[in-house]
Amino acid sequence: MTRAALRPVGRGAHAGGLFLAGGGTPEQSLLLDGAFIGRCSSSGPLVYVPTARRDQPPADSLSWFCAAMAPHGVGAIEMWHDLRPSLPVDRIGGLYIGGGDTVFLLQEVRRTGFDTFIRSAAAAGIPIYGGSAGAIILGERLGGSKAAAAAGQAMMAGLGLLAGHMVGCHFQEDEIDRLRAASIDCGAPIIAIPETAGVIVEGAQLRNMGPDPVFLLDGMEMLSVTAGEAVGLRRPRDV
Repeated sequence: MTRAALRPVGRGAHAGGLFLAGGGTPEQSLLLDGAFIGRCSSSGPLVYVPTARRDQPPADSLSWFCAAMAPHGVGAIEMWHDLRPSLPVDRIGGLYIGGGDTVFLLQEVRRTGFDTFIRSAAAAGIPIYGGSAGAIILGERLGGSKAAAAAGQAMMAGLGLLAGHMVGCHFQEDEIDRLRAASIDCGAPIIAIPETAGVIVEGAQLRNMGPDPVFLLDGMEMLSVTAGEAVGLRRPRDV
């Protein structure tokens, strides 16, 4: 566990929500990041999990994260690179799970039992942010991840916190056919998020924070969700 102190920010109480980023730069995720920090409580630190960045020293990951959060006036930050909580769920302000190697991240989350902490945080209304790999593991399976599919792990079960949906990050329109096939093979719809968008999932409702559209794919069916639009996480054919 490593601490870094910045300016206090956030509400006195948690406001919940799952925040899924498309895996772009801090500039590209500015709207989603700001919404996430606005939901975090100032009564505890923002916890940063860089475990998926297995190729980067933890200190470098923390420096990057502090720089990314600085425009939002984040308060105290704790980094848990070893997935060993130093605080109980009700004493953290928010949880940020960063991007990198999706399969490795999910394996480590399960090996260490940190999946239980994530589920407890979600149930307690702690805002949880997933950046790329961090977003993908929150879904039903890893089928939306190109790298996981290439490693033969598309069917690996995720944490199942997204109303039966999988997540595809870094989405580009030339990937539609691949994601449609993944949706059919894995038996679950996919939330496809480009680097220039991010979404908030609360229960079975999704809101696109923009600025670009996101897409819900269920087999051959596809629904475009524009910036600011909220939709129910039902199969697109039923919308």
